[in-house]
Amino acid sequence: MLQLSQRPLLATAADAALFVDRDRELEMLARAVRLRFNALVLGERGSGKTSLLHFFARTLREEAIDVRLVEASSATTVDELVALIAAAVDAPDAPTDTRRSVADDLQRLADAAGDGPLVVLIDSIGKPGVVHELYGQQRDEVWRLPFRWVVTGNSADRSGYLAPPADSFFDVVVDLDELTSEDAKDLLVRRATAPGTADDPAAGVLRGVAGALAAQVTPRTPRQLLSAARATLLAEDDPTTVVQNLYALQHHAAALGRPAAMLFTELMNMGPVSASDEGLLNRLGWTRGRVVQVLKQLEAAHLVVSTAEARGQGRPRKLYEVNPHFHAAQKAGAE
Repeated sequence: MLQLSQRPLLATAADAALFVDRDRELEMLARAVRLRFNALVLGERGSGKTSLLHFFARTLREEAIDVRLVEASSATTVDELVALIAAAVDAPDAPTDTRRSVADDLQRLADAAGDGPLVVLIDSIGKPGVVHELYGQQRDEVWRLPFRWVVTGNSADRSGYLAPPADSFFDVVVDLDELTSEDAKDLLVRRATAPGTADDPAAGVLRGVAGALAAQVTPRTPRQLLSAARATLLAEDDPTTVVQNLYALQHHAAALGRPAAMLFTELMNMGPVSASDEGLLNRLGWTRGRVVQVLKQLEAAHLVVSTAEARGQGRPRKLYEVNPHFHAAQKAGAE
């Protein structure tokens, strides 16, 4: 079955076959674990950090290395993050009748570790300040734990993660760059040739346009590539024309700068949204004010249009979407 959803790849055999090799990054992480180093993995949103961690966890388990993966997007404080880690490493419950410090809770993790070593993979911490507080302010206590740590973060927040003293905790920083055009094509072809897709007409279409999409989508992250693939398959026009139009739209957005390109691609993927949509803000990691600022850029360039959505009482909400008539307007202007 053709799998083009937005979910990350998991540590299953089927998903492992879809994973486009990140040989350099995986080897760096493997060396870090062997040398008992702690690593920070940084990448753009949608660059495949979660899929990388799942694949790395699978690799470690195959080598009989004890590894725990913590999905930490719900952690807004250090206490919440430590609680998630404690659950992952099977630490004993904290006593409820005593006042505890972070150091006390970290000691519970040490008690649960056994003989170790244990590799802990932390994914999707929403706030850089939480990373800095645990691995910076509580650095000495965390160092005492018989764990090796791999933590993911967003490239835009690099300075927040690595502000002293947290910079000395992370021995290795692995940057997850955008894919090469060859790897981008490989990603799409693997999706279109997975078991169960041989007779799928949509998979056949994707196989035919994979090279063009890989060459034209920017930035070449898994999220952007899969979004472009879905847009191509959902369109009623000839796929080649859709790819060409998609490239033209992204080219115009990219000319306004990287923030405009990022927001424009999210609008292509999500459809009509407001500037305060939580999903949009979380995917970009921006404030509402920043989204409004970039939306004005895109609207001025006629790449997006806005409509008012009536909501009964109160002011109508403004929804933004990709201008469906952009190409027609460009063509008319050229004649």
